[in-house]
Amino acid sequence: MQTDIMKDLPSELLQVCKVLAAAGFEAWLVGGAVRDLIMGQAPHDWDVATNARPEQVQKLFMKTIPTGIRHGTITVQLAHGSYEVTTYRGDGSYSDGRRPDAVSFLDSIDKDLSRRDFTINAIAYDPLRGEIRDPFQGVSDIKSGMIRAVGNPLQRFSEDGIRCLRAARFAATLGFDIELQTAKAIRPSLSSYKLVSHERIRDEWLKAMRAVTPSRAFQVMLDHGLLSHTVPEFLDMVGCKQNRYHEYDVWGHSIRVMDALSPTDPILRLAGLLHDVAKPKTKCFDAEKQDYTFLGHDELGAEMTAAILDRLHFQSVERERVCHLVNHHMLHYSPQWQDKAVRRWVTKVHPANIESLFALAKADIIGKGNAKTQMDIGVIDSFRERIMLLESHQQTPVGVKSLAINGNDLMKIGIPQGPRIGQILQALLDSVIDDPSLNRKDVLLDKAKSII
Repeated sequence: MQTDIMKDLPSELLQVCKVLAAAGFEAWLVGGAVRDLIMGQAPHDWDVATNARPEQVQKLFMKTIPTGIRHGTITVQLAHGSYEVTTYRGDGSYSDGRRPDAVSFLDSIDKDLSRRDFTINAIAYDPLRGEIRDPFQGVSDIKSGMIRAVGNPLQRFSEDGIRCLRAARFAATLGFDIELQTAKAIRPSLSSYKLVSHERIRDEWLKAMRAVTPSRAFQVMLDHGLLSHTVPEFLDMVGCKQNRYHEYDVWGHSIRVMDALSPTDPILRLAGLLHDVAKPKTKCFDAEKQDYTFLGHDELGAEMTAAILDRLHFQSVERERVCHLVNHHMLHYSPQWQDKAVRRWVTKVHPANIESLFALAKADIIGKGNAKTQMDIGVIDSFRERIMLLESHQQTPVGVKSLAINGNDLMKIGIPQGPRIGQILQALLDSVIDDPSLNRKDVLLDKAKSII
């Protein structure tokens, strides 16, 4: 098949292909890059498949890295980029559910494509001749928006359990549907999925979070049993009816909150997904209000979120941010608050988290659907404007290190070293939060003496 999808390909990528071709070898672009080109999108990574053996590739280029030489992959490094060059291969059995126990090198691009996960990723493109190889009708599936396994889906999923999750992720990032037989093969393949490392699952989650509508991926994970093996806590959210302020159950609300947040901040979207994870455990009926309440679901939710993100091996800084947002996602602001109450809130949540909390609060309202809400977006905007106005006049101190004095200053006026120093600094901080104009050395020393 001839095509003209080559538009503005990196010159170094073409150089890699030309060097291989000049030495008598084939050079095909493969994988997601070809799919993206066909869809008119900019590829993020470039992979080249060739009939040259790894040692032959190494001899053709000055600087290479044996990235995965046992599996035929050599990374070619040029001045402005790196390109993976992989020998056509066939895979043996997959005893660990991830990597083939052994590979055999092949001379046919079609046979190499036959081992790939989905037809949309099993297309090869020769940029020098403008030729496409599409033995499994991947182009047709791209045009119809279909995710279809190459060959037998049960075999594909048994080879590497992450492919079950990749199907869910592609459903979200590409906006495609999963072909019926491919979808039906996910649940029978959960034994392979259980072998997938939590780090790989985490990475797929973060990729899905960058989709326009990540809920498509998480709904597939729920419907086909993937979440029951990674985050069973989510199952309790399904069907958990809320109060009059919510149109959807806890699960339906949470995935809508996630969707309403920015795709450029996947960690914030993760907080949106998890912010109400403790509601099923805190649900009770209030006879006086004649409605359900979820007292303490924010604090318990932070604890549950920490356990979930530890399980999925998220970085500590990511885990701490999400837990903090979950713990403080409930906004109880009223325009009747005094300025010192506003400053205390700023100190409690820390200024670095304010914009994320406001974004989460707005998404929380959107995720409630058409039901009557206790707080509308206008109230949140006015709260934000009030904080900005206060901070423009004088920034709220955050922590005792923000004070104009420190422990050494207190010891100079006769306070002995020990826990009493910290107690006095905290008391001074409380005063300064109420009135930032007090944050002057002379004033604070006088207040410290009065405390003594």
